[in-house]
Amino acid sequence: MRNRNYRLGVINGWFGSIGDTCLNSGIVLAPLASQLGASNTLVGLIPALMSCGYSLPQLFVAGKVRERPLKLPIYKSSAWLRSSAFLLLVTASVLVTLWSSRYKVGESLAPPRQGQRMTRELYCHHGWAPC
Repeated sequence: MRNRNYRLGVINGWFGSIGDTCLNSGIVLAPLASQLGASNTLVGLIPALMSCGYSLPQLFVAGKVRERPLKLPIYKSSAWLRSSAFLLLVTASVLVTLWSSRYKVGESLAPPRQGQRMTRELYCHHGWAPC
């Protein structure tokens, strides 16, 4: 039983580390917000807000967990919740990618291909050139 718990704890930590890396505010979220058109101030605040918000839930839960004699059930339920949320995020990402490639979402917003004749009005309409 002890070895099983140890292995499950290591696997849980490994998946948590991978999930934290994929959601790293400096690597993923700040460039994404920049590409989506967020202001430079907001892009600069994202890593600070993420690091402050990471500890915020502990402030609300710590007092209630401290009073309980058994803390492992709370840890297990939060681990399952976190793992389920990451699995749902990955599933949604794959489904959106498959759906957008099937229905060619965003193709009309793509820049013109080589050899296509584009007029200034079309460039202005899509926002590719200042008008």
